[in-house]
Amino acid sequence: MRIRNDQYALFLSSPMADADRELYCGVAINSQASFSSPLRFGGPMTAGIARTFALFLFAAANPGTAIATDESGSGAASPPLIPCGSLSARPWAARADGTKVRLCLPPTSRNYSPRNSGIGFTALDIESEACFVPDSAYRTMDEIIDAVRVRLDARIQPAPDVSISERARAIGQVTGDVLAEMGFALYVPTEMMGDMLVPRSEAEEKPRYVTDCDTSSLVLLTVAEALGARASLVEINLPTGEGHNFVRWQVGGGRVLDWDMNARAECSAPTDSPGFQGMAMTSEQTMSYLLSLRAEKHLQSGDILKALADNREAIRKFPGHPRAYNNFCWTVATAEFDERAAMLAEAIGYSKKLLSIHRVPATIDTAACLAAYAGDFTAAVELVEEALQAQPGDLVLESRLAGFKSLPPRDCTGAN
Repeated sequence: MRIRNDQYALFLSSPMADADRELYCGVAINSQASFSSPLRFGGPMTAGIARTFALFLFAAANPGTAIATDESGSGAASPPLIPCGSLSARPWAARADGTKVRLCLPPTSRNYSPRNSGIGFTALDIESEACFVPDSAYRTMDEIIDAVRVRLDARIQPAPDVSISERARAIGQVTGDVLAEMGFALYVPTEMMGDMLVPRSEAEEKPRYVTDCDTSSLVLLTVAEALGARASLVEINLPTGEGHNFVRWQVGGGRVLDWDMNARAECSAPTDSPGFQGMAMTSEQTMSYLLSLRAEKHLQSGDILKALADNREAIRKFPGHPRAYNNFCWTVATAEFDERAAMLAEAIGYSKKLLSIHRVPATIDTAACLAAYAGDFTAAVELVEEALQAQPGDLVLESRLAGFKSLPPRDCTGAN
């Protein structure tokens, strides 16, 4: 289901094959559902009406999910907060911009020294080791921070009565406004910071950039750090099963303020997220996230050993998160490289840890493919059958099962 107005879009979907869906920062948009066309109303929806209607539909689709409200302490009624990951605000990027591939150019010497520092610049440095990020991206990051600082100083003068919550909301709002005015628009996936900060427009055109939930959240974290209002990255799985990132401030008294850069609004996080989900990441855990992203860049360029090394280091920095375990195991299970057999024992150990952390069809499929590569097709069949019980009719899993049962049996080598 898709509800649009002139600023917001709510995306809800029923389970469908991936080919029938379009992804906006982890939210699956069902392109063939009976309500896939925009709903028509007598006039344009205001943001408030859209938010209220979104909350109504989210609650209907997710019975039993608590939806928090903004407790300001003033005694005045506050509108309910949107569930994190449920809304996306304009601007939305054109597909032509989103699908334009950023070229990995040969590294050159740096001629620009950033005025600021923070996780966003660290992310650019990390990415540059796999796909060189030009100086212009660092300059654009500086320009974002400086623009937010100037506008925030004009909006909120330093005063003892300005609460942490008020300052955090202002930083989130102003950062979103600055990004939109500079030409940043939502497109998923925007893989890494360099992909966000290198323009998709031609030199003679007004700059156009793409961004998504994690890249824009990393920008917000960098802005907040530069302004002395440190925050944390948070990751959750949405009802669709896809991942979503947002930013969290600790505002005192055990309370938090969560900000969704996709919606450009404060949001309410689930209170029952399991394990690694819904937690405020430490600096080490955020570095783990960045390393797992760089591993994907290495794979794209064919450097499998560097990808595996990044995933191994990501595991060390955040041993409670399944992503790097899964990606390491999947690479060993499917890619052909000289050191593959030597890494099988390590991958099998990671596979067991993976399933203990996050046992869902996707991770079970990874473990099944690894078992098949190890020659244990009995275990591979049992695992895929388990995944199919949770996801019946999945064509990929059914094809996998047929391969494991064929004579001779086939493993997952070459699978995407």
